[in-house]
Amino acid sequence: RLSNKTTIDLGGGHKMDVGVFAFYKDLMHPITSFVGVIDQESVNLGLYTQNSGTYKTGKHLNRYRFGITTHFGETDAKVWTNVGGTPGSLTSNADQSAQNVVVYGENSFYVQPKLALITGMQYTYANRDVVDKITPSETDSSNYDSWNPKVGVMYKPTEKTQLFANVSKSYEAPDFSDLTQSGTSGFINVDAQEAWTLEVGTRGERGPIAWDISLYRAWLEDELLKFTTGGSVPATTFNAEDTVHQGAEIG
Repeated sequence: RLSNKTTIDLGGGHKMDVGVFAFYKDLMHPITSFVGVIDQESVNLGLYTQNSGTYKTGKHLNRYRFGITTHFGETDAKVWTNVGGTPGSLTSNADQSAQNVVVYGENSFYVQPKLALITGMQYTYANRDVVDKITPSETDSSNYDSWNPKVGVMYKPTEKTQLFANVSKSYEAPDFSDLTQSGTSGFINVDAQEAWTLEVGTRGERGPIAWDISLYRAWLEDELLKFTTGGSVPATTFNAEDTVHQGAEIG
């Protein structure tokens, strides 16, 4: 794995981060006699940049950040029969390619010195592409994209204590384990998962005590689920229609 992040001081309370990363993975995994031996070589690359800063509009403080994150991956994916833990005959041979791009921006406008209105927007794009070298009919490609807004408030009764509430949208595209399932021609018909989440909480510290507490409720559409639905059906991925996640995160 290699990575680098450089921060450039632009002056006046503004800065720019620029980064790059790359990693290589070689996986030889004799998982079970039924699945076989998974043999994969993966190369992943990414670039990102973020601008952030603080300035005043009249008597009001304003903080901002915006940027772009990219992630590109290529995998040479093979599966062999499992002969006592060693590769036997080749049963699957595919080139998998994935691209993920996220463009985002967030702004915190302080209506009062202790109270900020937070707005944000994210655009996410994902591509999944597979070329099957053994069964060309399994070759397929899909694109996914979404606009994801966010709005919230943050109140700081003291310098080290925050109270916050926000509503935001999230989006998750399926991965190759979701899309390439046995018994299908090309990608299986699954959609990306979307959700609207309401969150309220507090974080801060006082003396030797620090805390981070949030209560949340998320309304999901097309949640990506994976579990066995019956004795004759192996674990597969499918979309639920409407689901709800709710709970507390306490630290």
